[in-house]
Amino acid sequence: WGAPLNNVSLRLNSIGVYQVLKLLVIPLIVLLEYLFTGKGISQLKVAFLLMTTAGISMATVTDLHFSAGGTAVAFLWTFVAAGYKVLWSRAENVEGWPTFGLMFRIYPFATFATMALGLVLDPPGLLAFPFTSKSVVALLCTGLGAFLVNWSGFLVIGRCSAMTHVLLGQLKSIIMMAGGYLLFGQNYRPITLFGCLLAMAGIVLYTHANLSEKAAENSIPRLDLSDLSENSEHDDSAATNPSRFR
Repeated sequence: WGAPLNNVSLRLNSIGVYQVLKLLVIPLIVLLEYLFTGKGISQLKVAFLLMTTAGISMATVTDLHFSAGGTAVAFLWTFVAAGYKVLWSRAENVEGWPTFGLMFRIYPFATFATMALGLVLDPPGLLAFPFTSKSVVALLCTGLGAFLVNWSGFLVIGRCSAMTHVLLGQLKSIIMMAGGYLLFGQNYRPITLFGCLLAMAGIVLYTHANLSEKAAENSIPRLDLSDLSENSEHDDSAATNPSRFR
């Protein structure tokens, strides 16, 4: 249901409101990961996430025009987006589901649900679409592209984390803006360029902190239970047969 709600949110809200509420996915993922998996986050990574959020806000948020319906849809999409990312990551990392297996299990239902919501939220939608040979080919190519995008995104969620997937999405927006400025001469305000630099720095620092924490966890020596068992048996043997050591 995320895609239809996202499109409706973009249609009902200004770009500024859409970007602000999209940033709420970051703290929601932190909260949901703690509730579902007990996974906390260090203060250092919180600081880098706040740095990233501030940079993205300065770079992308311009006009803010709220409406009751648009805000409600945007909040609903925010919870749906954060929830499915966290649950998908948990299904792959904790329950051991493969990416393709999970997609095959979920996508048939998700496809029918999306079509039903599309008819309700965007009437007449599919019924008014002109089905010609060119449009059908365009639909098939779009569907293939969407599948590849979703597949790559779910691979990132499964191999890395839900937060990594969100930050990569924000990094994509920053790179697009930087590319427009460097390659095509797009004019941006100084605050926008500073926000891009701040967001990229926050993402790089968050990634470095995350990798450092994982390296520290992997470097902690683990207790070998087999050695402990052998030592225990040796001690028991010495206690029951002290003549062996005379």
